[in-house]
Amino acid sequence: MGKAWKGHREEMKPAMWYISGFLVVVLYLYLSAIQYVRGIQVDFSYHNYEHMTKLLQDISREHPDFALLYSIGRSVQGRELWVMVVSRYPNEEPILKPNVKYVANMHGNEAVGRELMLHLITYLINNYYTDNYVRWLLDTTRIHIMPSMNPDGFESAIEGQCSGGQGRYNARGFDLNRNFPDFFKTNNKQQQPETEAVKEWLENVQFVLSGNIHGGALVASYPYDNEANNKKKRPSLWGMKVEKKILKMWGDQQRLFQH
Repeated sequence: MGKAWKGHREEMKPAMWYISGFLVVVLYLYLSAIQYVRGIQVDFSYHNYEHMTKLLQDISREHPDFALLYSIGRSVQGRELWVMVVSRYPNEEPILKPNVKYVANMHGNEAVGRELMLHLITYLINNYYTDNYVRWLLDTTRIHIMPSMNPDGFESAIEGQCSGGQGRYNARGFDLNRNFPDFFKTNNKQQQPETEAVKEWLENVQFVLSGNIHGGALVASYPYDNEANNKKKRPSLWGMKVEKKILKMWGDQQRLFQH
């Protein structure tokens, strides 16, 4: 009986060894992956162009499976207009993986959106392995994030000055938020390099959803902000559904913040 048990034990030993080894390897890889993506830290302070650039470059270099940094052009003063793609394997562009974008800091002195986008980038990457929704989002979507469309304006803005408007416009004194072609009327203002870069970007990448982050007021706006010849028209059924959904989400968030 003892010999039979001994033989049985010897037969099972290789199988148990392989299983144990496999589990150890899987556990090691999983913990390594979690540690890998949890290494990003962003301090809660304003990041000037130099600091923002270094942060984005570091993230892209250290996390190539989640972040891809590129520039769509330069500002009036030659600063790069950085965009970070946050997605699982961002270098790949599957046909059925939609592109969405966020643009912030169009007005240089509206700095909260700029910082919010930097924290959003790190939040998505840090939580890929621990949050099922984040994982689903990065597996199914390519998120293009431009933290600053007006880096020149941000550099000239003065922290604490909220009433003077310094830094709101680009280096040539143009309001970039009023510099794009208008859907209903001709815009005769001189096109700025920042605006031209974004226009070309939109022509090259087919975005299915976009968000433009401003600061200073509680507003959730969506196209279009004006009408043809200032004539009011009954909104489409689709538009009314979108409006209702946006307002409900916005109201829910405001109630959450108030508590």
